Amino acid sequence: DVSGSGKPLDALKAEILAQADIAFTEADLVRLYDSLPAVSARDDLIGRTWSGRILRTNRSVLDLAEWAVVRPLSWLGFAWGKRYRTDDKGDPLLFNWQRKVFMPVPLWGNVGMTDIRWRGDTTATMNYDHQPWKDYFKLLSNENGKVVLLGVWTHKHIAGGWFTLTL
Repeated sequence: DVSGSGKPLDALKAEILAQADIAFTEADLVRLYDSLPAVSARDDLIGRTWSGRILRTNRSVLDLAEWAVVRPLSWLGFAWGKRYRTDDKGDPLLFNWQRKVFMPVPLWGNVGMTDIRWRGDTTATMNYDHQPWKDYFKLLSNENGKVVLLGVWTHKHIAGGWFTLTL
């Protein structure tokens, strides 16, 4: 069921872009994801370092990471993101301190970037080398030179958490 709360997609998008500290419903995020344009791994993600933000649903593994790791580290000036160097090399988790010092977290190993069909569209996908996980991305916003992607982390095509990446 992806009927969600009935909230208009424009309102949902605005809340995400405003970084509202609220819990979203999974169904609303799926509805929004399905409405967004696809992006290309090679043209849109590779060669870039992205800042991340977890979108809470109060039902995902990423919610636990938000409360136990991300928020406490943010008090010390740390933030997280992802970096895609080439088609075959990337950092699935990259912490940075005040946007000056970047530290990859090798816990999940390397990732590659390809375009894969999921939920009806072929879009940029981050593939973990040694895990059955994929992150799928769609374009949430591209205004005033600020690109924001909506991402979903999946385990065997089942959503495990939602996030945004900002360039």
